Amino acid sequence: MNVFPIKSFKARLKTRRWKKEIPAHIERLNASEVIIVAGYPKSGSTWLCRLIAEAIDCPVAGYTGIIRSRDEAVEGQGRAADKVVLKSHHPYEVFQRLRLPGNVKLVFIVRDPRDVAVSGMRYFYSDSRYSETNMLNRMLPDAVPFDWNSIGWSEYVMSYLNADMPHIKYEDLLADTENELKRVLCELDIGFQEDRIHEAVKNQSFAVAKARYQKTGDKRKLEHMGSGKAGSFRGTLSQHTINTINREMSAAMSACGFT
Repeated sequence: MNVFPIKSFKARLKTRRWKKEIPAHIERLNASEVIIVAGYPKSGSTWLCRLIAEAIDCPVAGYTGIIRSRDEAVEGQGRAADKVVLKSHHPYEVFQRLRLPGNVKLVFIVRDPRDVAVSGMRYFYSDSRYSETNMLNRMLPDAVPFDWNSIGWSEYVMSYLNADMPHIKYEDLLADTENELKRVLCELDIGFQEDRIHEAVKNQSFAVAKARYQKTGDKRKLEHMGSGKAGSFRGTLSQHTINTINREMSAAMSACGFT
């Protein structure tokens, strides 16, 4: 199953329509603030969306630019705050071209590309005997453009690292969730209550969230969760794939502190 189809003419037109769809979506939300969590797929953007949203008592409304999104991140529709959190996998150039309203705030999350490869091959290619190779080919600098993205992992990440917005590493969020969440909210200039931070971290922890989705029978959210670990590429990816990622993505990995 190829969930990253090569761009057709129709898909290219859809990509161009983000210029209209994203501002229209944001306007329709009618929120005092819209926080967009951007990240390469399988980098922890869904988790960060849920953490931020629960911490400030607002909903996650799904994927940026898609009204009535059925994205796995959606939750908290009954929360009180008039803020909204959205998820995005758009390259930064999409936001650069838009005249986003002043109430929109961006935050970028990045994850070790070797772990992205592991999570991606298990999620996108679980039924393929070539899952590792397929995911690797989607991440390389010379990757063929696809519907959701047109660039490889390195170019995607570097465009955000050079942008003026809060950045967070998945590995740091995993190691010190509470303090990293506080830091991001402070950098976004969003107020919060200490007790809500603590509660959000507990409720959105891997074990608690997994138990919640098992209880409700939410198969889509369970399948999307992955392992919630750092360093899982060791003992999972072939040495060839590890060497290829280390070589082809070395500059961006170094800029992020991945060794």
